[in-house]
Amino acid sequence: MRVRLTDYDKNWVRMFQDEATFLKTIFSNDIIRFEHFGSTSVIGMKI
Repeated sequence: MRVRLTDYDKNWVRMFQDEATFLKTIFSNDIIRFEHFGSTSVIGMKI
């Protein structure tokens, strides 16, 4: 498995929101909520 480390990208928040919105259209009432966690959710994180 390859791992790529990068500095925090402020676009990750928008990308998560876009993906969550898309998935809500597919799963509608089957999903209670989406959570953004892990290294991409830590604002300002440096490698």
